[in-house]
Amino acid sequence: MHSFEDKLKEIIVSCSDESEIKMHDINNNTDLVRDYNFNSISIITLVVEIERNFDIEIDDEDLLIDRISSYESLVKIVAMKLS
Repeated sequence: MHSFEDKLKEIIVSCSDESEIKMHDINNNTDLVRDYNFNSISIITLVVEIERNFDIEIDDEDLLIDRISSYESLVKIVAMKLS
C-alpha cells in the first residue's frame, strides 16, 4: 500500500512539464518552482489534483506560492487535512 507521500509524489510527477523528474528525486528540500520549473498553471493543476486525489480542500491561506512550491510544506498541508 502506498503512503500518502508516495501518492503526492506521483501527482507532482504527473503535473510536471519536466520529463526527467522522478519520484525518488523529490524530497523535503525540493522546491517545485526552482527545481522543476513549475509555473502558476502547473501549481494550480497540482493543487486541483491533490484536492481531487485526497478528497480534501486546501485553504486559501495555504495557496501562497512559497507554501505550496515546497514539497515539505505540501506534505504538512496534506497530512493536516487527512488527520
